[in-house]
Amino acid sequence: MDPPQQRVSTGLADNPVRAISSTLAGVREQEEDDLFVIENDQSLVSVIGKVITNGDISMAPSLAKMETYQAAKQHKVVDVGEEMAHHIHLSSENKKLFGVKFIQFTDCGGQLQYHDILPLFIQDPIVTIFALNLSEELSHHPTIEYYGADGRPVSRPYHSSLSHKQILQHCLGAIHSRDTHPMIAIVGTHKDTEERCSESRKEKEQQLQALLDPKHFHVLYNGEEMNEVIFAVNCQSPGNEDKRIASVLKTKILSKCSKKLTKLPLAWFGLEIQLRMSSHDGILSLSECLKSAEKVYIDNKTLFAALHHLVHHNVFLYYPEVLPQTVFCDPQVVITKVNELVEYHHKLRDCPQEGVAVESDLINFRDHGMVSVELLRKFPKHYIEGLFTPQDLIKLLLSRGAIVVIRDDKHLMPALLPHLDPDQVAQYREHGAPLMIRFSQGYIPSGLFCNFIALLFSFSWKVCMDRGKPSCLYRNCIRLEQSGTSNIMTLIDMFSYIEVHVREASCRVRREIRGYVTCGIKSACSVLKYHDVQLEDSFSCCGDRCRSDPPHLTTVVTSRGFSPSATPTIRQLISITIGHLTLIQSVGTRYPDLGILLLEDDNGVLVDSLTSEHQRNAEEITRAILQRWIAGTGRKPTTWMTLADVLRQCQLTVQADAIQACFL
Repeated sequence: MDPPQQRVSTGLADNPVRAISSTLAGVREQEEDDLFVIENDQSLVSVIGKVITNGDISMAPSLAKMETYQAAKQHKVVDVGEEMAHHIHLSSENKKLFGVKFIQFTDCGGQLQYHDILPLFIQDPIVTIFALNLSEELSHHPTIEYYGADGRPVSRPYHSSLSHKQILQHCLGAIHSRDTHPMIAIVGTHKDTEERCSESRKEKEQQLQALLDPKHFHVLYNGEEMNEVIFAVNCQSPGNEDKRIASVLKTKILSKCSKKLTKLPLAWFGLEIQLRMSSHDGILSLSECLKSAEKVYIDNKTLFAALHHLVHHNVFLYYPEVLPQTVFCDPQVVITKVNELVEYHHKLRDCPQEGVAVESDLINFRDHGMVSVELLRKFPKHYIEGLFTPQDLIKLLLSRGAIVVIRDDKHLMPALLPHLDPDQVAQYREHGAPLMIRFSQGYIPSGLFCNFIALLFSFSWKVCMDRGKPSCLYRNCIRLEQSGTSNIMTLIDMFSYIEVHVREASCRVRREIRGYVTCGIKSACSVLKYHDVQLEDSFSCCGDRCRSDPPHLTTVVTSRGFSPSATPTIRQLISITIGHLTLIQSVGTRYPDLGILLLEDDNGVLVDSLTSEHQRNAEEITRAILQRWIAGTGRKPTTWMTLADVLRQCQLTVQADAIQACFL
């Protein structure tokens, strides 16, 4: 095996530029932080290594059972890479993974539809790279076009509703809302046609540097002077200078990505490689993951800890609350399914063509963003019978708030709705002054408006209809009515703020609607993990009383307001929804942690009993756990605040936030 090209501390990793195994070949005895990493004083069950025993080199069972690092240091550890390669069955082609840094890129596309959907799935990357067309001004609205395998355009190209600069602001708002100091790189493409642009590169640099405040962003600069943020290259026919600049950018990413290293057991690297090799087109069943883990001496508990880490860093995607048996070993699988919808939606812009009949489902998809299982079957890629099906994709999109149920198998995807020209928005405004929702960043973070719309449907709002057709249904302007009432509101995404127009309503109704709006936005921020979002709102038309009333959920519906010290009921718990799921359903397969903490069932005997009694039905087990807690099993107080605190301890933060949003 070739020696490592560059030394990287084994057992330390970050994302998505992860230090994968560069010292696995030829590892010698090193310091604690360098080789064996013991998390929470756990044993080294997952460490793979070789020891010298009486001159024979073999896998040492005793090493896997050692309780402390000091015991491990009594043995001389050699050639971990060769042993790991044996146990994870690496082929000669895959052995080149050892001795290099492994960079995982996720290609997200530049269309606005992606910006509204992908934040639900890809979160907290270590670095975000923006591609900027140097042949166009920053104020230019880029052309959106797709090309088929034959190189010909797919349907008519069209101009984006946002300019290059606005798109960048949109995305920077989302990135800054998640990370305290995110890393940003900007690559300028089309350098060979840059002279066509009336805006000089220097002018672009000035505008970009004004957006990239060093207080908020860690910017990668092209050069040591810190006065160039654009890495300009000709991607189509790169010359020596283009290759040099690309190399400089790669080096900067590799050297600066490790803002905070994560200590890991050494064998987690082997597990990741083993799972990727075993996957079917980027997907594995949970049972297959368990079998793969056994091959690298990892037990079930450690496997779930490793999965949690890989998911946290976007290396894998796993949604146990809705797809407990499906693990995505390649995030690009989910992105591809989103891409298929966006591309097909673009293709249908030219339909109906003359002489071609178009199905009503396709018209509803094109004009109203309606998605169905039947539509998803048109794109068979990545589907695996019994593991990942169109029905499973619907469940996943529902759970993330990307779609909402309209009726039966009809689902609305707000991100795919057509965009209303700003000049036409005025016709949907009401006469009174609107509620204005402003954001601390100065513009709405990408994905927030569409996810906010989806969450409002869980509060009994629905699309307002006029003579059997939607009254106003656009990605940036939508009119909703509340079931069982005459309440109607129109929401308008103005890029830098949201307008909420209410039709002929009293101050009481306006305050209730403001409660729905602020709760919906805060819930959307929670789903998207936007932490640094501050709202400013006002109803300037309702007098001092309405302006001064704080936007708490207590103004929404009296029956939904809970005192933090009150005892919950099962009916109340069911009334709280997370996307399309009830709170109980959303716990999913994480019920063991909830039961152990809530019922103080330290050895898990009671949870095991309930699991057997309810035949491993996660929803029924969670309901039984909550019923026992409410009945007084355990010593924890039976209050809403206690439940919220325990959910937070179980890493179920969205559920905890949903409960606290309902406090009086």
